[in-house]
Amino acid sequence: MQNCGKPHNRPRKRRHTDNDCERPGKLQRLWQPPAISTKVGDLTQQKALLERQHQLPSPSLTKSHGDHTKPSQAGSSTRKRKARSLDSIEKPPSTKRTLPCTEFPKPNPSIVQWLSTLPEDKRFDDLESMSLPPPKRSRSSDSLSRILSQSRDGTDSTVSRDRKYSAYRDINYPVVLETKGSFMRQSEAGLVDDDAILCAKLFSTSQPRPKSSLLHECFEKFHALLQGRSESRIYLDLHPIVVPSAENRYIEGRKEFQGLVEGHNDIWAKAIPFYGPRPQPDHTFGFKWSNFTDLQRKKLGIDPNQKSYYTAREDIYFPFLTSEVKCGKQGLDLADRPNAHSMTIALRGLVDLFRRANRAGDLHRRALGFSISHDDRSARIFAHYPEIDGENTTFWRKTIKEINIGEQPWISYQFTLNACQIFAPDLLNRLKAAIDQIPDPVAQSFEPVGVDELAVVSSQDDSSAPDSQDEGSRKSRKPGGLHAELRTMIQSLQRQLEQHRRDAEQQRRDADQQRRESEQHSKDLLTQLGRQREDSERQREDSERQRNELMQILKQQSEQIRELTRKS
Repeated sequence: MQNCGKPHNRPRKRRHTDNDCERPGKLQRLWQPPAISTKVGDLTQQKALLERQHQLPSPSLTKSHGDHTKPSQAGSSTRKRKARSLDSIEKPPSTKRTLPCTEFPKPNPSIVQWLSTLPEDKRFDDLESMSLPPPKRSRSSDSLSRILSQSRDGTDSTVSRDRKYSAYRDINYPVVLETKGSFMRQSEAGLVDDDAILCAKLFSTSQPRPKSSLLHECFEKFHALLQGRSESRIYLDLHPIVVPSAENRYIEGRKEFQGLVEGHNDIWAKAIPFYGPRPQPDHTFGFKWSNFTDLQRKKLGIDPNQKSYYTAREDIYFPFLTSEVKCGKQGLDLADRPNAHSMTIALRGLVDLFRRANRAGDLHRRALGFSISHDDRSARIFAHYPEIDGENTTFWRKTIKEINIGEQPWISYQFTLNACQIFAPDLLNRLKAAIDQIPDPVAQSFEPVGVDELAVVSSQDDSSAPDSQDEGSRKSRKPGGLHAELRTMIQSLQRQLEQHRRDAEQQRRDADQQRRESEQHSKDLLTQLGRQREDSERQREDSERQRNELMQILKQQSEQIRELTRKS
């Protein structure tokens, strides 16, 4: 068996210069230790082996060139070792002491020095990255986009259109919506007659058209240009004509649109979800927060940092009109679903408000909002209304118009502005009237306590008082005593108010009793008068009959007398 310490082939000679130590990258290519592991533990083992080789005895050096004596065997082997190229360092030279095959050869000191200057955690990073397969994508990196898509208040920011409509593409979405009380169709009862007349008025009332528009003279070219285009193109060019902006009309000088606010593809981050994702209509119309006073906002309990039944966005209260834009094969059916979802949330807030004001019946079968779904060819307009049966509420919609934009390009434009000019002010007045009937939360917080609670507080004040009668203890009891006196005064006033209320209630009951007695007496008098009138009528008839009979008798007697007179 061949000794592993014996060189196999004589390597090609190469001159070694001192500048090689200054080029560690090149030396690293020349010296490749066999079977170097890429693990940090193997690196430690290699360093230990190198230190052991440094401790081994070195052979004797050769004599200088000036000395003409015969070199020794050890010197000859040393000269051979110097003449070899650095590529042969990995093969142990033929020395007197042969290293075992499991040990590493002694490298060049310059290489060892260069390796010692490298950080321990960076020496084999490149080898590890080349030998190991690329790591799989972690879940944290997968969720990075979801984290970035969230705003600081924990609500989702504006999402893409594909993600926006992902939940509405489910074929079972309308069925699940119905199980929760929202129906994408008309109920059997339908709208009340007054609101049906209102819808017709919103279509018939004329509105001034814009001075410059693509629909005036070149609609055919404009419509042909939009066919097959994306939803963004339709939204930018056609949507302002189908669903115009009320805010822009106000900027142009129409003061009747003051107080309205719009949202364009804004997520309803402050709304309480109904089913599925939060709404994100392409276009939203609502009321500005400045339409309501501080007291009205306190009654509603609206906080910009909290979600509410009455808000869509921080500055959009009670949305009443939404619009969705679609194109391509998906059609308007997909746009109808998010419209129905958005208006269900809007109507739910109105019903909740009127329930708090004990006026929920005023909203039964009343049109409280509208939605428009359109593409580059047609538009659908819906009226949304609730049906209230006691504590149960269901939400419905009625298709009030389907428009061919090419044939009737200004119908939807006119309807939208009329909804903002005619319908919205009336709805705002009804909202304010309902809010004013809600009890003031500040007044409710100062309701007087009962007698039992007052006794408990008084006993606590007495038990917490110290036994000593010094000045400090008297001062410490003074606030508690004043508080008890105030409670006593409030309790006394409460008893007086309660007594006045009972007296007023008794007076009301007495007045009702007297009113009922008067009504009964009047009925008795009317009955008696009726009977007397009937008796008088009978007596008159009897008298008339007797008179007629008497006249008949007299007439007969008169005839008899005349007959006797003639005979005589």
